[in-house]
Amino acid sequence: MFRLTQVTDPHFRSFAGARATDFLGKRFFGALNLVLNRRRKHRMEYLCSLLNDLRVESPDHLAVTGDLSNVSLVGEWSAAIRWLEATGLPAETTTVIPGNHDAYVSQVTRSGVFERIFAPYQTAEFRIEDEPYPFARLRG
Repeated sequence: MFRLTQVTDPHFRSFAGARATDFLGKRFFGALNLVLNRRRKHRMEYLCSLLNDLRVESPDHLAVTGDLSNVSLVGEWSAAIRWLEATGLPAETTTVIPGNHDAYVSQVTRSGVFERIFAPYQTAEFRIEDEPYPFARLRG
């Protein structure tokens, strides 16, 4: 038996390392919405509970399918990396793909920063030429 665990839309929060200029335009409104509304929906204590469950259950593969961030900030992804590392699951058994909040602003998509940060979780046996997505990872 192969046990796959999927986690989607964790929406990690952290403005660490962000500059005022990072919030010009769309990110300003997204961050404001987060502070005023969405923080009640995306509660970090749920992620702590989930982390504990993952440590106990130790699935064969973990798929984190998008929206690791709220407004595509490196600080949010750094929090996600710390959480992934805390699961104790190796990168070879964990796959991370971005969601629309991870591509919140076009400069993030163009720069490939998400792909660089999560590269250990995006190794693949199959890719379409040099495109980052879609990709396939084989498991048994």
